[in-house]
Amino acid sequence: MRPVKTGDELCIYYGSKLWFPSAAKAPTTTPEIVLSDQEADDVLPGISLLHDEGIVPPAEAKVKPLANEPEPKSTALRNPSSTSPPVSRSSKERKTKGSKKDSTLTPAVGKGPPVKDIVPPEQLPFERFKFPDEDVVEPDDGPIPTMDIWATDVLEPRKIGLLLEHIRLNSDSYRTEALDHLKRIRRVTGPDDSEPRTQLALSPHIESSPGPPSLPPHLSDFASSPFVVTVPSTHAVNQTQLTRKNVLWPVCYYPMLETKKEKEWTKQEVEGMREGAKKAIEAGREAKKQLGELPIAAYVTTTFDPEVAASTSTSWTDYDTRNSTHHPLRHACMNIIRKVASSDSALSASSTDTTQQPSYLLTGYTLFITHEPCIMCCMALLHSRVKDVVYIKPMPKTGGLGGRGADEHKALVEDSVPGLKGVNHRFGIWRWTENLDGATEIDVDQTVDA
Repeated sequence: MRPVKTGDELCIYYGSKLWFPSAAKAPTTTPEIVLSDQEADDVLPGISLLHDEGIVPPAEAKVKPLANEPEPKSTALRNPSSTSPPVSRSSKERKTKGSKKDSTLTPAVGKGPPVKDIVPPEQLPFERFKFPDEDVVEPDDGPIPTMDIWATDVLEPRKIGLLLEHIRLNSDSYRTEALDHLKRIRRVTGPDDSEPRTQLALSPHIESSPGPPSLPPHLSDFASSPFVVTVPSTHAVNQTQLTRKNVLWPVCYYPMLETKKEKEWTKQEVEGMREGAKKAIEAGREAKKQLGELPIAAYVTTTFDPEVAASTSTSWTDYDTRNSTHHPLRHACMNIIRKVASSDSALSASSTDTTQQPSYLLTGYTLFITHEPCIMCCMALLHSRVKDVVYIKPMPKTGGLGGRGADEHKALVEDSVPGLKGVNHRFGIWRWTENLDGATEIDVDQTVDA
């Protein structure tokens, strides 16, 4: 080994059993590397190949030992986490210089990243509901879509609360729904760096009724005459859009609405999802059979990976207790959120880190539930910032995740809680479509709020 010199190429190696000559007996010249005929054709001879079981080099690439140096036991390298032996190829005589490449040689196996065992979308045992605006892609570098609105200068900023309250109480007259993507107030500095002005967005400018909205007399003294301003017509889903649109008028920032590539599911991930659904069904069956409760249960976990040890994955299971407690709000979702909160409080109480900021209860978690949750539970899940909800049985009459109506995808657009305009969080909605053992034992009346 020697110090790194200027111009040396840096190679990072992830493996084990790497043998180096002693630094005290370092050669004065570069050791000769003996390659097989296959490696002689590689662009970078001696570099290991990528195989499914890890990173291993050619077995024939050997470094001639220096004088008085012992022959290394093995130069084969492999992934230390792998239990498979290093991959080797049979040695061949070196070809003379200028000879043609043997066309019968087997191509190098495993070059490039390992291929994932992807499950085709049509074979997945579940489906995801898509929100209507997911397919709307707005380019970051194109023209900003705009609209015209009526705005006013607030002459007395201390009275802005009165103006906002008046607009809220008369939202239909001011058509405030069309401005939900905008911040209601902005601060503007004049070209002469004068005192910043506070401007208030009043209502959209409509060509069919070009007249400005009128404030009542007791408020008109606090604001200037309305004027037309061009503003963005959509919210921002990333920082680039946010920066560009805020130049015109501050907009709301909803990164969770950004269009993303559809997830590719591996067999291992699908099996993890199946295990989560089974745990929820089993909890529902036990609650009905052993305790006489409604067979509605939920299971919360942080990972789908079945290879992760149970001790490294936090999870909770709970069920509906309305029958035993005679309490109408003891739904499975509400109970499991309360259980997570209790666990989080106990963990915080035992922690000595006073600088850690509290987070939402279900951030990054996936909830499996036997039945589509009701509107109350859906709103509780939204406020808890759950990442995904997977339900097994739709509830057409009471569900809050799109299970209502004949056309469920249309119902999702119109009725689902995370699909409502103005909500500040959306979670993924998944419905299980595969028949699972025990699923017929957890049927409930369709009028029940799950």
